[in-house]
Amino acid sequence: WTSYVMRELAPLRVRPTSHSSGEAFPNPVHDRLHLAGLPEVISARILNVSGAEVWRGAVQSNLLDLSSLSPGVYYLSIDVGGARRFFVFVKD
Repeated sequence: WTSYVMRELAPLRVRPTSHSSGEAFPNPVHDRLHLAGLPEVISARILNVSGAEVWRGAVQSNLLDLSSLSPGVYYLSIDVGGARRFFVFVKD
């Protein structure tokens, strides 16, 4: 048989997503996600928690308009200087 341990969790809170080479904010995001500390980002993809692509396109001025996304948790994949960076964000 399998044993499970239940414990109380703290309220959901998302820390700002950042890497040594940049960050995405605010998190959670309402309409616009800003990218900072990165070279000019050329292309981006947004994936839902199932891994399905829900958006792909060019990034203008390191700003993404996410007003058309439904609330939920998403992954942002961006191509920067030949490297791929990933960020996790919550859309409220």
